[in-house]
Amino acid sequence: ATVIVLLFAVLVWRGLRIGVRAADPFGAYLALGITVLVATQTLVNLGVVTGLLPTKGLPLPFLSFGGSALLVTMLGTGVLLNISQDARV
Repeated sequence: ATVIVLLFAVLVWRGLRIGVRAADPFGAYLALGITVLVATQTLVNLGVVTGLLPTKGLPLPFLSFGGSALLVTMLGTGVLLNISQDARV
């Protein structure tokens, strides 16, 4: 379980870096929004699993079964990768 949390932390860190280094403001806001979406979904799911939050029904990105959520997460990750291709160095 610790490895999964670490991997999500790396994903969020890289997403924030992509947002800061984006070539244009739209790409920066889009990257930050996608990153916040994945981070919030992860934190809510982990809070529900640990019993700190009431049940919400959000799947864990990339791992839990959720057809539309999985599709949106994968599309968002693809957009993040595209933004990182045009990022400032």
